[in-house]
Amino acid sequence: MYLTSSDSMDEEQVKELMRPVKKHLVSTLFGKAGDVLTFQKTLKSGTATLSREEKISTLKDCLGSIGTQIDDIVALKQSEKKDGSLWRKHCWV
Repeated sequence: MYLTSSDSMDEEQVKELMRPVKKHLVSTLFGKAGDVLTFQKTLKSGTATLSREEKISTLKDCLGSIGTQIDDIVALKQSEKKDGSLWRKHCWV
């Protein structure tokens, strides 16, 4: 599932389409919105005090949010008559 040069992707467009997930991830990990630097630090060490079950639950919630957003993007792109599977690949990369 690697991208080739023929699978050119507009990284800025993908980033903007995925932006709604950031707000959810920040609120999931903090309970409120925070800045990018704090968010990155939390991703690295923010789960250190959580139990195994809490870590699993948080991970499932975060991945679920990402997957839902990607499903929404794919549906949007398919409605625009674009290749949904290619957009799914671009969003997950």
